[in-house]
Amino acid sequence: MSLLTHNKNLKGNNTFGIEVIASHFAEVANDIEIRQLTDSYYYNKCKHLILGMGANILFTSDFDGLVIKSNINHIEIEKEDQHFVHVKVGSGVVWNDFVHYALEHNWYGIENLVDIPGLCGGAVVQNIGAYGVEISSVVEKVRAYRMDPPRSYIELSKDECKFSYRHSIFKEPDYSNRYFITEITFKLPKDFIPNIEYKGVKQALAECRIGNPTAKGVAHAISYLRQSKLPDYHKIGSAGSFFKNPIVVYEDYKDIIGKYNLTTYPVNEEVCKLSAAQLIELAGFKGRRNGDAGVYSKHSLILCNYGNATGENLFQLALQIVEQVNYMFGIKLTPEVIVW
Repeated sequence: MSLLTHNKNLKGNNTFGIEVIASHFAEVANDIEIRQLTDSYYYNKCKHLILGMGANILFTSDFDGLVIKSNINHIEIEKEDQHFVHVKVGSGVVWNDFVHYALEHNWYGIENLVDIPGLCGGAVVQNIGAYGVEISSVVEKVRAYRMDPPRSYIELSKDECKFSYRHSIFKEPDYSNRYFITEITFKLPKDFIPNIEYKGVKQALAECRIGNPTAKGVAHAISYLRQSKLPDYHKIGSAGSFFKNPIVVYEDYKDIIGKYNLTTYPVNEEVCKLSAAQLIELAGFKGRRNGDAGVYSKHSLILCNYGNATGENLFQLALQIVEQVNYMFGIKLTPEVIVW
């Protein structure tokens, strides 16, 4: 049977370090425990939330329901050939642990995603990305359990997962908190091709004195880069980038882009991505604090809990940012973090 506790303090289960109470909390380690849990009184009588490491969520109140966490922790080679390895990874494996496991086994393609907090299941739900790489580029298929009747296991291909910028099918209403990811199969290349064109990566390599980078060298430089810009959530509560970078039609915003000299990242001939961090900084929020809720002084896309901020304190600060950026630029920022 799954490990079930009651009146669970979730402060250690969310990287913002917000103190909230879940009425019920269950950890499942295998298929049998998932099925037992979904047959239980607590699952069928309570609302429920699937929670990984809590690295992409902001709790604004206690959770009167059942929180479910994956402890499925296997890493198994399904098959391999000269150029690729197909590896099955449990949804409860810590993402950064898997990155380093892959590096030790000379499997490539995810070294740019080093040091991103979270579990592998949550990483797929969010389609995490950093420094020119998204996890969707190496996902082959995802196995999940439909928790509501008719209960059954499904297997979705990469295309069926509907990956896009910080999005997958598991964030859509028909799937969110209804399908429990058990396992992901990654297809990782054995031939290393460095991806170092993203802004700041080459400079980080130079500062780390890495001239001819290996995959471990790239991971080291990106880890160095992240540490120089992002807070350690063990010391300062945060959840990484709070907002998505807005995607706009260039012609509609060319005057604003020119007026403020905004950085643009072309998506196609008509559409470009803007830097949410730059917009927030221009709006005057970089380093601002409202009590213990604040914007990180080194990176304006990071909202921080500097001690005893509540989720509501952080949410109100986020709303102020959205309002001011929209007022100045006519652009509405969208949270990357899930606000609950």
